[in-house]
Amino acid sequence: MKESLFLQIILVDDEDFFLNYLEFLIQGVSEAYQVVAKASSGLEALAILEIVYPDLIITDIKMPEMDGITMLKCAKERGWRGKSVVVSGYDDFTLVQEALRSDVQDYLLKPVTEEDISKLFSRIEKIIISESSTQQRLEETIRKQIMEEFIPFPDHGDCSLPDYVAGTLEIIQERYQEKITLCEIAEEVNVTPAYLSYSFRKYTGQTIVEYINKLRIEVSKCLLINSDLQIKEVAERVGYEDAKYFSRVFHRIVGCSPTTYRKNTKKCY
Repeated sequence: MKESLFLQIILVDDEDFFLNYLEFLIQGVSEAYQVVAKASSGLEALAILEIVYPDLIITDIKMPEMDGITMLKCAKERGWRGKSVVVSGYDDFTLVQEALRSDVQDYLLKPVTEEDISKLFSRIEKIIISESSTQQRLEETIRKQIMEEFIPFPDHGDCSLPDYVAGTLEIIQERYQEKITLCEIAEEVNVTPAYLSYSFRKYTGQTIVEYINKLRIEVSKCLLINSDLQIKEVAERVGYEDAKYFSRVFHRIVGCSPTTYRKNTKKCY
């Protein structure tokens, strides 16, 4: 028997009996599947997601206060990026179709059996493994792009980059997705912010902010070409909280919007 992936799971249903029954079935399939929380409504599930970040949510569709589809949409809007499965009665198939259009990975029809759960998790694991492999290839593409486009800067004559400038480049390349300031970098490389700003521009021909923006945009180009992430998600991946600001910076550096770049570039592949 193959070893299962370790998965943290939240179950959502307004019937306590079904919640307990579903947990029992899941535990019977593999000890690697851990039910970390159970919720009796969509609103309660959203509250749980404030403190728990599960790999998988299995939710009933029809519930009081907030249905399962709405709850999953809200969870995605709040930044949750796990997998989701909906549970439905036979008369809810139109709702199941809506759920599948909303990026739900799979669905279960009541009554649910142990075989249903076993097959479900086999499918979910295949999806996760496939996406993990795709993500690894994407990250390798990004690393290669950074190496080719941003490392190393050409030396100026016979003078190589000072250690503190080289250190600054390494810090930015490792942490471009984070909020990082000139003062923080200067402190890490043990020079004053003013001297670092002057030296960085002298040796690289651009300011630190310009370099960070160009690096972020270069990575975003990889994401736009090699993934189906929404523009907002691409912006967040490269360190921009505001998607509109990201689009403005992208247009200024590339000469077109992220959407246009993706559309035109993907035609060439």
